[in-house]
Amino acid sequence: MVVPREHPRFPVQQITIAFQGDATGHGTVSNLSIKGCQVEDANIAIEPHAYLSVYLNLPSSTLPVKVDSAAVRWATRTAFGLEFLVFKQASYEQLKAFIDLLGGKRVERSPNQ
Repeated sequence: MVVPREHPRFPVQQITIAFQGDATGHGTVSNLSIKGCQVEDANIAIEPHAYLSVYLNLPSSTLPVKVDSAAVRWATRTAFGLEFLVFKQASYEQLKAFIDLLGGKRVERSPNQ
């Protein structure tokens, strides 16, 4: 049985992310929602429970989306999941507009995720 997420995630390509805070580095976003993302190919290992400021470079925008505070909810050696906690209204609207453009296919999760 597939359980829908509270905020649908969409598979993405060509979105890079830079982060700083408890750790500083960069990676590639593989799926994205209004409340978080999965980062792969991170250039450094990140520990769960770290807090970061995040800059998402969206292909539809010249300015990155800034997330003032994001929490690392899970991590492996080269990937981690972020929950977006705080960002300004303009950044939220920019991200929401991009997600609205994605529409289509969502990433669902199984009950054990």
